[in-house]
Amino acid sequence: MTRQAHILCVDDEANILHSLRRLFRREPYQVHLAPSADEAFKVLEEHPIDLIISDNRMPGMTGVEFLAEVKLRWPDTVRIILSGYTEVGSITQAINEGHIYKFILKPWEDDKLLATVRECLSMADWARQNKHIRKLEGERRQVLTDALGMAQAILDALPVPVIGVAEETIVFTNQAAEVAFGSGAGSLLVRRLGEAFSAQLGEAVGHVQSGQAPAEFGYTHRGGDGYRAVCAPLPGPEHQGGAVICLIKHDGPERGAGLADLNTALDTTGENKEGPGRPHGGPDA
Repeated sequence: MTRQAHILCVDDEANILHSLRRLFRREPYQVHLAPSADEAFKVLEEHPIDLIISDNRMPGMTGVEFLAEVKLRWPDTVRIILSGYTEVGSITQAINEGHIYKFILKPWEDDKLLATVRECLSMADWARQNKHIRKLEGERRQVLTDALGMAQAILDALPVPVIGVAEETIVFTNQAAEVAFGSGAGSLLVRRLGEAFSAQLGEAVGHVQSGQAPAEFGYTHRGGDGYRAVCAPLPGPEHQGGAVICLIKHDGPERGAGLADLNTALDTTGENKEGPGRPHGGPDA
C-alpha cells in the first residue's frame, strides 16, 4: 500500500477500543476509534478507511447491521467482526451474504488478529490496484474507440476513394470508395483486391507492398473511368503486407509519376499489356 492504511475500530466498550489501539501501536496504521455505529459513520465520511474491526453486540445497531450498511456505502472497505460463540449463526449468514470478510471470536489472539489484518490489507491493496488498472484500461479503450471513430469520420469526409489492404484482402474503405466501386456488388470489405478491381491493380499494389516504397500509377476501372492511383505501404513490422490506396478520378488519360518503374517491374513477368482494368501504359517508346 503506497499510503498509510487507515483502520477503524468500533466497540461500545472503551477497554476493548484501548486494547485494539495498543495492539496496533507498532504497526504502520492510522487507527481510528468509534464507540458506536453512528460515530463510526462520521469517521468513514471524514477518512479513507481501508479496514473496519467492529464488535457485533452494540446498542442501537448491531455490528452485522452496521457492516451491511458499510458494504452499501463503502464497498471497498474490508469488514471484520468480533463476537462470541452465541452469535455464530447470525454472523455466518452475514458472511455468506458478503457483508463480512472475517469473523474473529472473542477473546482474540493478538498474533492471529494482526496476521488477519495484514492479510486483509494486502488483499485490499491488490484489489484496489486491479481496479485502478481496469479503470485505466477502460479509459484507454475509450480513447482508442473515439480515435478510430474520428479517423473513420475524417476518411469518410474525403471526396476521393481510400482503400486499405492487408496482403491481398480489402480491410478498410471510406464512404467514397464504397459509393464508387462497391454499390453494385456489395461492400468492398474482405473482398480480394484483384477480384474487386483487377488482377493488374492487385499486382501493382503487390509491388508496392514488397518494395516497401510508395508509387503512383494510372488505373482504368471496368466501366472505363480513369484514376490516378497513389499507393503506399503501411509502416512498421506489425503492418507487414499492408498498404493504403487513394484513387483520384480524372477525365483524360493521365500518367502516374511512378509508372515507368512499375512497368519495368511488371515487364519481368511478361505480363505488361495495356487493356481495360489494368494500369495505364507508360510513356510511348
